[in-house]
This record gives sequence, structure tokens and C-alpha cells, in this order.
Amino acid sequence: MNEKRTSQFALRNFFRPRDLTEGAPWKTILAFAFPIIISYLLQQVYTISDAAIVGQTLTAGEVAGVNDTTSIIFIFLQFAFGVSAGFCVVTAAEVGARDDAGVRRSLATQIVLSAVLTAVLTGLALLLLRPMLAWINVTPDSPEVYRAANTYCAIIFAGIGAQLFYNFICSFLRSMGDSVTPLLFLLFSTVLNIGLDLMFIVTFRWGVAGAAIATVAAQLNIPVGEQVLRVARMISADGRPAIFCVDYLPMQLIENNSYQFEDLRPPIFEFMKKFCSVSVETNLSELRALPVTQEVADALNIPLSCALLFIGEVGYDLRSQPVLYSEEYFLDRVIKHMIVRKKI
Repeated sequence: MNEKRTSQFALRNFFRPRDLTEGAPWKTILAFAFPIIISYLLQQVYTISDAAIVGQTLTAGEVAGVNDTTSIIFIFLQFAFGVSAGFCVVTAAEVGARDDAGVRRSLATQIVLSAVLTAVLTGLALLLLRPMLAWINVTPDSPEVYRAANTYCAIIFAGIGAQLFYNFICSFLRSMGDSVTPLLFLLFSTVLNIGLDLMFIVTFRWGVAGAAIATVAAQLNIPVGEQVLRVARMISADGRPAIFCVDYLPMQLIENNSYQFEDLRPPIFEFMKKFCSVSVETNLSELRALPVTQEVADALNIPLSCALLFIGEVGYDLRSQPVLYSEEYFLDRVIKHMIVRKKI
């Protein structure tokens, strides 16, 4: 019984905030710094696991898009992290002075300033995203790389608030003398990150879908995060897979939301005629050869090493506003394309 109480007491002491003004300086600093050192090592595991999962599951272009944006993301996130750590210097001084009222004032001020900083940094980052991608020469001339970079940055920047407040909480706990609890937070988030990476990228295959979100937003002139109806279908010819088509339609254009799954089976133009207030009058098409994604390979039953004819079409209404974006992948052994050019 005494041994059990002793172990429980030792465990409580392990998580208890450490008074940095007492004891031998080198022992106190070492005991406080050791969990922080382990935290930085875990952050490297966090980064390496991301890179390994992304590198093994996404295409080369998508991996390049993610890697190319490291410097852009570093500017905003490190500024936010530095500010949250700097805020807590004041708190640590109040803790050392045994000023409980000062600690409370410091905490309240940090919460307000963190909220303001989150709004400013998020808005600024999303507003400058495209110009910053152009600065590092990530342009629509390389569609796959650009889509991946744009999507990745947009999601990271939209989550600045969550990351800033996470670091703010960890910094505040350290300013109180507790460097162990932030380590446990990071350990949990590292395991969670690896699990979610595997679930979203490998199981749900959202890596490709995430890239498509940025493409749709750019083509339809809607902000990233706007709700879009995505309809994917495989079209057969003589009983064989021939075309894989994905249509993207802004939800705001759908006036009648009583549609059923069966209403999405016919061509998207029939759906628009029945449930939307607009129709496609003009198409702007782009033709090029593209390597297939995992989703396309599975739908057409072909290996990932194949390259297919890709047609990306933006549909415009009578006011020349984009209302539909379509991606079509054609199997050349089933469907042949010919272009007739005539001089005028």
C-alpha cells in the first residue's frame, strides 16, 4: 500500500508545475528543459511522418506542390508561434513575482491579442496566397503542382487560429513551470496526426479531392471553402469503361434541394435544367495529357502509370459567368479523337 501511495505521489509531482526560482539552477533548468527537448524531437517525427505518408500516396506533382510552400507557411506560422511564446514571457515574470492578479491579467490580455492576431493573420494569408505562390514561381502553368500548393496553403492558413491557440496554451503552461503537459499534448497530436493522415489520404483518398477543391474554386470564381456539389461518374462504351467524368456545381446555384441520388445519374445538364436557375450556353475547353490519379485508375481499371487525354471544361451561362466545371478523362483505346483544322 505504501509503495502504491509513493508511486502516485511521485506521478503527481511529475505533472506539478515546477518552481524555477528554487533549487540548484542547473538541476531546475535541466528538469524543466528536458521535456521541451523531447517535444522538439517529436515535432520532427510529426513532420517526417507527414512527408513519408504524402510521398508514398500522392503523385509527384502534388508532393512538389506541398513541399514548395514550406517557406510561405513558415513565415506566417513561425510569426504566430513566436508571438504566442513572447506573450508568455510577461506571464512567466508575473509567476516568478508571485503576482496572481498579474497572471490573470496577462492571461486575459493574451487571449484577446491571440484572437485579434488570428483574424489578421488568417485574412492576410488567404488574401496574399496567390501572389505569394507567384513569387515562388508556383503558377497555373503547372496545374497539378499549383492545385496542390494552393489547397495545402489554404487549409493551413484557415487553421492558423487552432495552431496559434494550441501553441498559446502550451506556452502558458510552460510559463507556469509545467513543461510536461505540453509534451503529452504533442505526443497525442503526433499520434492523431499520423492516424488522420492515413485515414484521410489512404482510406478516404482526400489528397486528390483536396487538390480538386482548389481547382474548382479557381475555375468557378468562388472562394475556397464554398460548398460545391461534386458528381463523379464512369461512362461505358460497349460494356467497357471509357470516360471518367467529374462535374463541379456551386451549391448556391441549386434552387430546388429536393433532388435524390437518382437525379444525379443523367448528364449534369439535365440536372441543372431541373434543379438550377442557370444553364450552360458556352464551354471553354482545355485539352492535355495527364497522369491518372488513384480515383481515375480505380474507376477505369487501369494502372497508375497510364497517361490519359484530359479535357477540362468551364461552362458559362448567358451572362458569361462560370457556372460549371468538368474534368473528363478518356481512354484512347476505346474513344478516338480527331481534330479538323481549316484555314480561313
